[in-house]
Amino acid sequence: MRTRWRGTALLVLVLAACRPAASAGDDYSETIGPARIGASLERLSAAVPLRCDNDTPTRRCTLPEGRFANVPVSGVEAAFRDGRLAQVKVHLDTTHYPALLEALRARLGAPEDRTFRARAGMAGDFEAGVKLWTSGVTSSVLEQYAGKIDRAALTFGDASSMLSILAEKRSYAPGTWRDL
Repeated sequence: MRTRWRGTALLVLVLAACRPAASAGDDYSETIGPARIGASLERLSAAVPLRCDNDTPTRRCTLPEGRFANVPVSGVEAAFRDGRLAQVKVHLDTTHYPALLEALRARLGAPEDRTFRARAGMAGDFEAGVKLWTSGVTSSVLEQYAGKIDRAALTFGDASSMLSILAEKRSYAPGTWRDL
């Protein structure tokens, strides 16, 4: 009986090691990156392990931690409108912001710089990087401090899903003082 159990356990371990699955090493930049905006939910769910909410006209899906442009990310949120990818938000630690910025510059070219001066407690301040790219119908926004001091985010999507985000980022002149 013990030999049979060990053999079964070994088989399970071998099969688990061989199956394609999401892991902290997956790179989502090719499978759900900006070039995939407009792709169908069915096509993308065959390529990446999407976990989606109920079937609604605007469906939200998530991906576990992995990599994006070879940079560690803590998670990815994807929004689908009528079964097509409309917007993606990639979450990462602020320590990885410079590496993702360089990767995006290499792929998308020079960004529009909307960096501002953030007010901090105790009369301090610091630079908060905000970079914008527009390429065809896809726009991308990389924020060094995405609402919290320890979180950065890359958001990209089609024109209609990015309209309010771009308007907000462009509503302040670069270099102005703002609260984080």
